[in-house]
Amino acid sequence: FSLERKVEERTVALAETNSELQDSFAQLEQTYRELQRSQESLVRSEKMAALGRLTAGIAHEMNTPLGASMNALSLLQSLVDEYQQSIDDPTVTGHDHQEIATEMVQLVQSTRQWVEKASSHIRSLKAHTRDLQRNQQVEFSILQTVEETRSLLANRLRLSQSTLSVTCTETTPSLYGDPGKFGQVLTNLVANAIDSYKAAGKNGGEIHIEVTALDDILEIAVSDRGCGIAPEHLERIFDELFSTKPVGEGTGLGLSISRDIIASFFEGTISVTSTLGQGTTFTLRLPRHRGTSTHAEQPVAASATDTASQGETARMVSTAA
Repeated sequence: FSLERKVEERTVALAETNSELQDSFAQLEQTYRELQRSQESLVRSEKMAALGRLTAGIAHEMNTPLGASMNALSLLQSLVDEYQQSIDDPTVTGHDHQEIATEMVQLVQSTRQWVEKASSHIRSLKAHTRDLQRNQQVEFSILQTVEETRSLLANRLRLSQSTLSVTCTETTPSLYGDPGKFGQVLTNLVANAIDSYKAAGKNGGEIHIEVTALDDILEIAVSDRGCGIAPEHLERIFDELFSTKPVGEGTGLGLSISRDIIASFFEGTISVTSTLGQGTTFTLRLPRHRGTSTHAEQPVAASATDTASQGETARMVSTAA
């Protein structure tokens, strides 16, 4: 009787424990789903914040070519009216007609160039905001993405008196993946380089992008000679919500999201080397092969290794094997 009672008590206890475990598991699942939604929301928020910072520049870049186009069309209309009035005028010579026609051609060419410039800004904006389907990947030009980034940030580059230069070991380097997401990473790195000159109190400077082909790897380095990053901050530079910028000027999400994009969507790595007061270089190492697998439901795990040499501190973020 005593044994049966003990077995019964243990059975009840096990049932209660199992019920508690099931409840805990359900709560963990709910918490995990909420974390996933929060992460997606943070990514969207960072992207919208970045677009918000670019809005004024884009508006200016669009207004300039559109205003010039409207002015050229107004002048063209005046020439058309003049030409129509001169058709039956015996005092207007063939040479006069030729001069009017030449001016018309010049105005049409000028208008076409300005409209193409505006169209280029629109293409750049679309390239950085489009969302490809989860499994959709395309082959895209690195240099074209760089030019789209230059176009998006043209106003900030000009206001900060900064220049963006590019060197490449190949004529047409390309990658396979989502060009919009890669453009988001590149835009964030160049924008940070612009900010580094401001933080250093410098009137702009050169931001250099170097593209190097290494067999099946493309190495893309974005360098500046701005304020640099303090060694104690390099430990956290890729952490979510960590920012070295003044309050209100940085969300602390740009580099974290960039790291996740490079790891999850391109199976690559991102590293940083920096010397305080001298400048910073972010280096992307990306496989060039056409990956048959898409990014996983979970972000690819990342590990960090810190190195230091010759007065220079560095941090590497790489995908786990």
